[in-house]
Amino acid sequence: MNSIANTIKPIKNIHKETNLPYSAISINIKHLEERNFLQSDYNGYILNNLTKIFFKELIEFNKSINMVNKFSDFFKDHKFEEVDEDFLKDIVSLNNSEIIESSLVDVYKVHNTIIKSISNSNEVYCVFTFIHPDYPVVFQELVNNHVNIRLLLSDDIFSTFKDMMKNKIVDRGLKNKNLNLRRFKNPKNLFLIGSNDFIYLGLFKEDNSFDQNRILFSTNKNAIKWGTELFNKLYECS
Repeated sequence: MNSIANTIKPIKNIHKETNLPYSAISINIKHLEERNFLQSDYNGYILNNLTKIFFKELIEFNKSINMVNKFSDFFKDHKFEEVDEDFLKDIVSLNNSEIIESSLVDVYKVHNTIIKSISNSNEVYCVFTFIHPDYPVVFQELVNNHVNIRLLLSDDIFSTFKDMMKNKIVDRGLKNKNLNLRRFKNPKNLFLIGSNDFIYLGLFKEDNSFDQNRILFSTNKNAIKWGTELFNKLYECS
């Protein structure tokens, strides 16, 4: 079906491209014809327009299944309810991501990797539900360097985070409009950091503790777009 999705081809060309047996191709072409999935003429066969739509959806669904299987250890036993149905439909956007995982050899690998990315950003957005002492320090430097920052903080850490950043620096960022802070009251079992160059996605375990040892990371443009749109929706709803 992929072979004849967009170009009309005779069976011999399909055979040459796919290396499938003539008999298998012929039988399946017959089945597709019986179900009115094909158009044909003396040049060969091609999927009709309606079938192309079905086939495209099937391919995207298959990609999503493969992606979830690929990162099954990451998604398993973690909460994912903050990602609504619209974003779950496009979860295949994360397919080219990688898992960054701490180990006994490097127990701070996840944290240090995140800090390095944030420190080198010229724009950054974050969803935080907990405070690590290094984060306010990094954001102080970013404010001083006029980096555009949007922070979505849980209600219980909002004031503490501002204090740790130092109020005068927060006030300067707010005045210069390169720092935007919002708080949310309802729990968000999600850790999200992104920019124009990367996205980090962290999840919480079933016991509501954040999994600090594993995080999904990507520099792929589709993944970055997915993360940015998710953040914007959470930010606008806060």
